[in-house]
Amino acid sequence: MGARGWAWPVAIVALLVGSAGANIGFMIVANRDASFAVEPDYYRKAVEWDRAMAQEARNAELGWMVSVRLEPADAGRARLVALVRTARARS
Repeated sequence: MGARGWAWPVAIVALLVGSAGANIGFMIVANRDASFAVEPDYYRKAVEWDRAMAQEARNAELGWMVSVRLEPADAGRARLVALVRTARARS
């Protein structure tokens, strides 16, 4: 194989090595810099967010409305009152 025959394999290896080097560099920067943070338990939070968005879409589909207010209670306390209404209850 001549000099031209080695050009493609060398180019592919150089790209792979360059890509691996860049990823290692990004990893080092991410681990040193405090502004790059990993969210603890991010998967569970993402699943809960997806579930909440699905519930919100279902509530909108059903026409549910929720209103919330604070009412005074004994000894300077407050009571949280939530009212859930369907589309039929509003008409």
